[in-house]
Formats: sequence, C-alpha cells, structure tokens
Amino acid sequence: MSIGENVKALRLRKGLTQSQLANASGMQLTQVSRIENDDTDAKASTLNKIIKALGCTANDIFDKPADSKMSLEDFIGSIDYRSGMDMKTAVVLWKQLSDHQQFIKQVRDTYKNDPDPQDELVRKMFRDQGLDPDVEIEKLKASSN
Repeated sequence: MSIGENVKALRLRKGLTQSQLANASGMQLTQVSRIENDDTDAKASTLNKIIKALGCTANDIFDKPADSKMSLEDFIGSIDYRSGMDMKTAVVLWKQLSDHQQFIKQVRDTYKNDPDPQDELVRKMFRDQGLDPDVEIEKLKASSN
C-alpha cells in the first residue's frame, strides 16, 4: 500500500473523516485529501502531524497497517475470563470495536495482577490431598510437554 492508502486506512480505522483528521493535525482538508490520494509527497513534518493525530507509528504510515480485527471465535477466546464478560457483551464489542487487539491487551492489563481463581482452586485441591501444589503443578506442566 502507498503512504496515502495507509493514512486513509488508519484514519478510517479511527473513525475519523478527512476534516476531523485535518483539524486534529492542524492541516488543511485539501492537504489531507491530496496525501490520501497520493497527489503529493508529504514532508516528514507533515507526516509527523498525521502520526500524532492518528496515534500511530511511522511504521504504520510507511508499511501496511496491521489488521487489528479478529474473528469472533478468536476474540471470545482471547478475552480474560476474569473480566466476567458474558457472550452477548463480547459479540456486541466485537462488532463495534475497530481494534480488537488493543481491547484484548487492555483487558489483560486490567486483570494481570488479579489472582487466577482456577489456579487457586487447583492449589487448594492439592493441599487438601496433603500434596505440595508447586511440585504437583510442575509435574503437570512437565507431562504436558
């Protein structure tokens, strides 16, 4: 993809119009349009304004932006179960979000320091049997490899 095509794809992913991007970057609408249509070679300082306005990186502008959409199955499978999100909410979010990967990362970051209730349940089960949970979990990990 060209720089202009990448700028347009990134703008659309953010849900912005050309006018909104122009305002956010301090540029003229015609300038944004010309860049997206590859009618001009934008200066580095101009591209830097676009990068800041879109919250992206230079790699996103010069390379094809990574597709941040996921299949519904992958999206649901990636959501941290500790969030307590029900299936209906997950489906609505999947349809509405433009960046699934970023959402999944934010959910993971939110719950990263919370204890895993399944892990605690397994540890309790081993302790109730008079076994050392750390030793038994290591055995389980070794046998699954």
